[in-house]
Amino acid sequence: MKRFNARNRAHSMTVTVSFHDVPMPRGLAFAIRHIETRTKVAIFSPDRRDKIIAEHNKAFGTNLHGQAWLVAAHARDPAHFAPANSPATTSHCYHSDGNPAYRYQNGEQIPSGGPLPWFMVGLDIADAHVTAFLHAARQLRYAFIQPYASGRERHHVVCRDSPIHALEQNNQISKNRH
Repeated sequence: MKRFNARNRAHSMTVTVSFHDVPMPRGLAFAIRHIETRTKVAIFSPDRRDKIIAEHNKAFGTNLHGQAWLVAAHARDPAHFAPANSPATTSHCYHSDGNPAYRYQNGEQIPSGGPLPWFMVGLDIADAHVTAFLHAARQLRYAFIQPYASGRERHHVVCRDSPIHALEQNNQISKNRH
């Protein structure tokens, strides 16, 4: 795994990179970097697959935890750790939890446990930044949404559509280079 590098724009948008000291698809890192030209963004905990977390921790000396660890932490100490979906039903591991926000391109809902495309990985954003992030994303034509607009998961956002077209339209990447 490598750190995000905006200079080489010909690399795949789906490869996992480190951006904001967390692993995420390179295409989302480009979109978030662009959104940051309009507003402050603190991103934490996107890709929580154990293999990716282990690779990231080794490469960058971080101490991130995967989804399975979060599930176990809640079971051990529910007073100090929030409940967490299983790795098979969380967008942080590229799986739908059955929320209506997760849809195929034809509009059909992705069922709980169904695989999500690379751009729908869950992003947790600092609560204080969510509203401004979503506003700036809309202005720049990125399709970020909040599957849970209230409650404890208000900080959770996903990109409903691939950001590649918006990245091209905003001259953040070259056309046909993904």
